Amino acid sequence: MIRGVSYSCSRAVACAVAGCALAAAGALRHHTAGVLSARIRHDSALEAALGARIAGLGPCEASDLEELRGRVRGIRSQLGAPDTWERLARLLGGAWAAGPLKRDDRDGYSNGAGSVSLRQPSISDWPAIVDAMRVIETVPGARVAGFEMRTSGDRERRVVDLVSVAVSTQTESLPAQPRTP
Repeated sequence: MIRGVSYSCSRAVACAVAGCALAAAGALRHHTAGVLSARIRHDSALEAALGARIAGLGPCEASDLEELRGRVRGIRSQLGAPDTWERLARLLGGAWAAGPLKRDDRDGYSNGAGSVSLRQPSISDWPAIVDAMRVIETVPGARVAGFEMRTSGDRERRVVDLVSVAVSTQTESLPAQPRTP
């Protein structure tokens, strides 16, 4: 007697499904390889175009770089030290009251805004007020941002109650203090 080979219908279906899945995976791999290849060709063309564009630009001359360095040195020379506000308060003297400085620290630099005021100035104080404005402008990193006078009295007789000078500062930031446990 010859033995026959018996086939299972469920196994045949499983093999057919596996074959279809293998064919789909191969087709998907072929498609993604084509997309990747097209992206690489596109990026290569962009790189070549940018390279040609950069090559078309003139090289930086040494004089241009030296001018740029000079500008950076000029900007840095206008920056004040981290204690500019305190130094300014000492230079103006005890007659002027220095308010708090609001600081905005970013990227190693600090911009500040504050005011100094003189209460009940007399006519003889006006040259000192002008000198104070001159002192503020000569301190590296400090600039006069505004000027305000408050007066009181009636139409015939007015009295200056307050002279306030708004000051802006541009300084290097204070180094970060290490935390102590």
